[in-house]
Amino acid sequence: MLSGQENNSKILNLSLEDSKNLALANNLDINIAELNLSKYKWALALSWNSFIPNADISIVPTSLQSDITVFEPWLAVTYSFNTKAIFEISQTALEYRYGTIQFEIAKKKIYKNTKEIYYNLLLSKYNLNIFEKNLETAEIILNIENKKFENKINTKYDKLTAEYKYEDAKIKLKEQENSYNNYLLTFKKILGIKNDIQVSLTDRLEISNNFNVNSIQSMDYYINKNLDIKTNEINLNILRNNILQNISISTPSINIAYYKNIITNDDISWNSHQNNSFDFYIKIPVSSLIPFSSNQLKIINSNIDIMIQKDTIGKLKKDKEIELIKIIQDINKNFSLIESLKIRFSIAEEKFKLLENLYKSGIKSYLDIKDAESDYNDSELSLINAKYNLLTSINNLEYF
Repeated sequence: MLSGQENNSKILNLSLEDSKNLALANNLDINIAELNLSKYKWALALSWNSFIPNADISIVPTSLQSDITVFEPWLAVTYSFNTKAIFEISQTALEYRYGTIQFEIAKKKIYKNTKEIYYNLLLSKYNLNIFEKNLETAEIILNIENKKFENKINTKYDKLTAEYKYEDAKIKLKEQENSYNNYLLTFKKILGIKNDIQVSLTDRLEISNNFNVNSIQSMDYYINKNLDIKTNEINLNILRNNILQNISISTPSINIAYYKNIITNDDISWNSHQNNSFDFYIKIPVSSLIPFSSNQLKIINSNIDIMIQKDTIGKLKKDKEIELIKIIQDINKNFSLIESLKIRFSIAEEKFKLLENLYKSGIKSYLDIKDAESDYNDSELSLINAKYNLLTSINNLEYF
């Protein structure tokens, strides 16, 4: 059950977990993957029916001694066994395994994309708050500079500089609002939320206290659990099973047939058969044993496909290792960077507030606090972006 609740003002409070659950419930890709998995599951559950004999009832015209033709029902029960049936079941099992992996890939993709847009929305909201504060500060400075100009304390240049700063802050805020609304629109679309419902995100761009860079597992751990690699390994096993199926076609098959006249009549005969008959024979597929036959060609092609698939897996593993190294490097870099950025932001914030109070008191000029304001904004943005980059890298590692 979702913890996000809607109140009378149509504000929906959403945690990251709530968002993931909503996205999963409203995504058509996961429905398609689930339906495909259900198809594979039924195929596996009924794969044993290849060992069930076939039963048919035929209506056969039969001539009596009095030259009268009647139609009699005959039951035919036939059964044929070839080792191919065993490998067909193996194929069905492999296809079911493939379906489960595709379902997991679809689910992981939804979770990963939802977390990415959630973090993007949080980052955009933080930036929006910063630009709103910048506009408030620019308005305060503009009012002070206008009063100073009226009292002939400053120059027109100071007044124009403050006006430019104020107008520039309004433009940047408008741009950031548009960016935030675009992210919000995408977020609502992914979660299936109506546009008239306001959304409030309850999580923050903060790193969990439980996370530690030392808790990162070995590279083999992440490579072995990677679903893209597992998909290709399943495909390799399917190709190997195809060869066994093609080889099994060349093995003898056992055939059994039983015929019975359902309505027994001693005066009736069907193609010289008595009312009951039993046939047993072994069929050897000679044509498939001939060199360069179509079946032999299939085996050759399957062997080539296996070699290609092995190289594909090897290349994919190398690419994934490089991708994994970059992710871990980004995590280590941003994790260590955040502590330094916190210290820098604390210094910049204290310096700016000190100069801001002196400016409001008339002790310092606007030019005196201009650099301090820039340092304060840059350090705050750098810290927020570092947290965002770390969370994004952790997300990439989690759904690697």
